[in-house]
Amino acid sequence: MGIEMFLENGVSLTRFFQESFLNLHSLMRIINAATEPEGALLIFLIIYWGFNRDKGSRYLYLWGLTVAIFSIIQHILQFPAPFWFDSSIVFEETGSFAAPNLNIAIATLLVIPFTRKIRPDLVLIAYGSVALLAGLSQIYLGIASIIDISLGFILGISLIGLWNAWHKRFGRIFANRILGQRFWIAIAFPLILGSLYFVLINLVKNLGYTGLTQVDQNLYWRAWQTGFINTITGLSLLLGIGTGITFETARIGFRPTGELFTATINGAIGFAVLSGVIYFVRQFIPLSTIYETGSVLDLTLVALKCSLVGLVIAYFVPMIFTLLGTAPSEIPENPEISLNNFA
Repeated sequence: MGIEMFLENGVSLTRFFQESFLNLHSLMRIINAATEPEGALLIFLIIYWGFNRDKGSRYLYLWGLTVAIFSIIQHILQFPAPFWFDSSIVFEETGSFAAPNLNIAIATLLVIPFTRKIRPDLVLIAYGSVALLAGLSQIYLGIASIIDISLGFILGISLIGLWNAWHKRFGRIFANRILGQRFWIAIAFPLILGSLYFVLINLVKNLGYTGLTQVDQNLYWRAWQTGFINTITGLSLLLGIGTGITFETARIGFRPTGELFTATINGAIGFAVLSGVIYFVRQFIPLSTIYETGSVLDLTLVALKCSLVGLVIAYFVPMIFTLLGTAPSEIPENPEISLNNFA
């Protein structure tokens, strides 16, 4: 009953904003579009391909990690969006569950590249301001409530903090391990996350939880299907990106010059290759077919396709840069195998 009260308050807040600020519809839709995962991926790819390989690879993996973990938690918690209770307030319909809100986490990720050289207090202000704008757009459009946004902000900031702490403590140790060890770690982490997800989601199903009784069950089951596909997609992208970055570091070592002209060329090449790969893999099985069948084979194909996309953007595109001469290659020497590698 307490959760339903929160959700009803979310509907009321959305209705208040829409009635009080009628002219903000277009602006809120723009803000919402800017904080979608795809938009952040494009920005991080530009950094990775054109300006700074090391920072770009970290942003790229953190993006994949955020998308995967949020998809898992959303599918387990199964919070409905405010527009499920009142279809008259929806301006931007979404097919997934609402909490924790992924757009808030993506908004905080987008702040990272621009806060490296400013004071810590200003960093907090920047995170808060961006999250506030993204949150207001979500509430205004009827996509999320305050509780969804709060959970998304807390989890997003926590992931960034844990990632930074891991990188400072173990980043150099991980980099000094031999390729085989780094490869198996890159594979094992998303597989462990996936195993944990399947255990928890089956537990939820066995408990008989089918959403709140007041919502449209068609919307609920559509969100359940979307959440399942999003989770498979997120975990597979994380697997492909992690594997690609691991092999790129050891076998290619491309170093973008950071010049605007060269970065533009690399971006054009990279996005052309990525678009071609996405078009190619989509020809095998449309997403609508997966919703209709949900077969193990179809889901396996989705996982393979998304892993391939992650591998292409992290490994094969940088390889093309070095072959075309738009980025120099500095292949690092293999670390010496000793007891220090296992410390």
